Amino acid sequence: MPSDSPATPDARRNKPPDPSPAPSQGEPAAAELLEVGRLVAAQGLGGELRVVPLSDFPERFIRPGPRWLRPSRGPIQAVELLAGRQLPGRELYVVRLAGVSSRTAAEALVGQLLLASAADRPPLAEGEFHLLDL
Repeated sequence: MPSDSPATPDARRNKPPDPSPAPSQGEPAAAELLEVGRLVAAQGLGGELRVVPLSDFPERFIRPGPRWLRPSRGPIQAVELLAGRQLPGRELYVVRLAGVSSRTAAEALVGQLLLASAADRPPLAEGEFHLLDL
């Protein structure tokens, strides 16, 4: 007769681990993402964030579109870059992300890495190379 009781401890121990979830359709795998910046501070009260660039391409911080955040622990999260600008005279950018509308929400993201799709790498002039291609 079938039992509704939970599996025995030995059965659970021998169960193969669940595979990691596949990326959603249209979402790149982690290997297809590039670290382009680090979120270092909240900017103002409206949820903007300061970003130290890890990329030489300013459009990664200015042009709206899909980006991803990599926390120190946990899965990569998709996020939408709404707007961005460079702080005058500084090597810092200020970005606005969808769903981040307060300083408290922005502060919760400080320390995370900002990622962009490797497929969105800007075109290079002849004789130029992306560092990862060398």
